[in-house]
Amino acid sequence: MPETVNHQNLVMHSANFQLGGGIYSISVTSGNIAVRSDAIEFQRLVNGAFVSIDPPARFVSTDVGSTRLSKLLPAGTYRWTISLAFGHNINTAVVKAN
Repeated sequence: MPETVNHQNLVMHSANFQLGGGIYSISVTSGNIAVRSDAIEFQRLVNGAFVSIDPPARFVSTDVGSTRLSKLLPAGTYRWTISLAFGHNINTAVVKAN
């Protein structure tokens, strides 16, 4: 069974979670991202700060239902970073692709 992390009804940053490393399918599966807000982003913890993966996995209101395929990601701590804006409520999935 592939490594999978799902979140339901996120309105602010997700709790930190661990990934074992590899290539991942990163999705905002459903919900609402506030229009004209900062993008919601999947990030990893590096030296005490959450930073963009390369290439960044950012989602705006028109991206709900879409997926980004990551390059090779190292094992580590990750989270969904969500700006403080009224109207966010998303469901997400991170699934190991290899």
